[in-house]
Amino acid sequence: MAFDFLSNAKYSAVPAFALAKPPSWTRLEPQSAAGDPRPGIEARLHDPLWLLGRQWQLGEFEGEDAGTPLTVRVVTKTTAVDRWAPWNTLAGRAFSRGRQELLEPIVEREPVADRAPGLRARAEAAAVLFVSLDDAGASDHRSAFVEHCPLDFNALDYPDAAHAELDPQWHRLARLLNGREVADAEAIARAYEDAGGLPPWLVPNDDVDGDALATTLASWAAWYRAEASPPAGGDDNWIGERLEYRFRVGARGMVLEAPAHDGGDIDWFTFDAAPPQTDLTEPEGAAAAPPVVRRVHAVLATPLRYPGMPADRLWEMEDARVNMGLIEAEPWDIARLLVAEFALTYGNDWLVVPVDVPFGSLTTVESVTYITTFGEHFVVEPTDLVSPDGRWRMFSIADAGGGSMQGLLVSPGAVAVQDGPALEEVLFLRDEMANMSWAVERAVQGPSGAARERSRERDDPRPPRPGPVERAQLDYLLQTGIPARWIPYVPRSSGYRAIELVQGRVPRPDGVVPAPLGVILNRADVKVLKDAEIPREGIRVVRQPSMTRRADGGYERWTARRIGIGRGEGVSRLAFDWAFPRRPRPNA
Repeated sequence: MAFDFLSNAKYSAVPAFALAKPPSWTRLEPQSAAGDPRPGIEARLHDPLWLLGRQWQLGEFEGEDAGTPLTVRVVTKTTAVDRWAPWNTLAGRAFSRGRQELLEPIVEREPVADRAPGLRARAEAAAVLFVSLDDAGASDHRSAFVEHCPLDFNALDYPDAAHAELDPQWHRLARLLNGREVADAEAIARAYEDAGGLPPWLVPNDDVDGDALATTLASWAAWYRAEASPPAGGDDNWIGERLEYRFRVGARGMVLEAPAHDGGDIDWFTFDAAPPQTDLTEPEGAAAAPPVVRRVHAVLATPLRYPGMPADRLWEMEDARVNMGLIEAEPWDIARLLVAEFALTYGNDWLVVPVDVPFGSLTTVESVTYITTFGEHFVVEPTDLVSPDGRWRMFSIADAGGGSMQGLLVSPGAVAVQDGPALEEVLFLRDEMANMSWAVERAVQGPSGAARERSRERDDPRPPRPGPVERAQLDYLLQTGIPARWIPYVPRSSGYRAIELVQGRVPRPDGVVPAPLGVILNRADVKVLKDAEIPREGIRVVRQPSMTRRADGGYERWTARRIGIGRGEGVSRLAFDWAFPRRPRPNA
């Protein structure tokens, strides 16, 4: 390995791996049979040979004089992450470097269907337009917008119209806005788009007023379609049958795959290395990708510190919040025991070397050298090369073959995302008594645009009525009733020892077949789910608005899905061919 930045210095390779020769005794845990810890804390010494024997057991005689790393030089090679692609294609999409596009909005933003926003969003967006007209000196045109684009208070023109009376915000907004000078933002935007400019019913006073109206309305329409009511279409990275996101990112021939992203922060652990033959095509019309940058970092090494780290001095009190000696582990918990042993024994052997890397990049470390306080020069070789089995690694991106990809990934993701209240919530659960799974729509988006609870529909099945035979002791019921918000998923064989869950319907006694009301369960790819996607504890899926800020200070808003742990198994009380004892009538 050549190092052109220190050609005159001679370096020695670090000869042995730290875990190759562990001592026989690594840690002494004081225990008091009498319950009094004072004799142990006093550390009474009656025989110096006893203390020497303890030092021998702890391996202290195997130490050697060595200097502390002082100056560290790291050579890195950085490649920018400049493209991404949905899971079902290898056609690369370029990131907009000018706007500093973030990965979370691109991946999680759901494709917009032909569904207009709710009552509140329409009214607030129209109010924004009126404020812009006031600032432009064109406030006298408000009456034209109110007259030709009045706000629609008819609940039947909105999604979920049949349950408008169960939406508490709908009634409050209707009482507040009805009779006021308000307009419908969606109707204004459509009139502007159909006319290709100012609508024919909007007549300016003069040329100056016309220019002000055209500028204001164009700016407002662009904002409205970008923020409040985007047009239909867009990329879809949601995999319904798996209830997760999937996508790819690329950086100059290197492709990383995210095979199972549950939503939220996108970091290095989200990705796996793609097979070598996978490559994303060059985005059309995209700017040239930044070149590969090779840098030399000269930094200072500092000791690593973490909670529960053993003290390196005899009389130093350790942090009691984390006690590595009290870790609950069974004999077969090999990984947990190894991590605890490593933290207790070799924690003081680690040093932190900070290296600054750019945002949205993949950085590979080419070499690490350091100089000790004694002036010794050492070369730090990669851990997977000097470890006993050649497979030891941490914090690396794995590939499909069981190996790992060298490099530090800083994804082009958001620093922080602010999530709003859920617009829709679905709870997937298992019902072992009924031998099926259920998707319970706990909340859906009402006509106001906010979420409403479906439990307020009060459609729970009533107790069956007695049959026509008065002297009968038993009554027969073909099938018990189920609330409309409970959507069944029936198991079906999909191959040898393979099960898939198919969405079904439960007809009501009046013959009506209720269907899901929300967006999540009405997608075509959610009609059939993989059986493993609904564990025993269940799955909770929500749709919620999210917002973050880019590096240039601009806002990004989108509607995302979040997947979390459910609330355990459920009981639907679904039964067939049910004979139950007849209760005596009240007047009997």
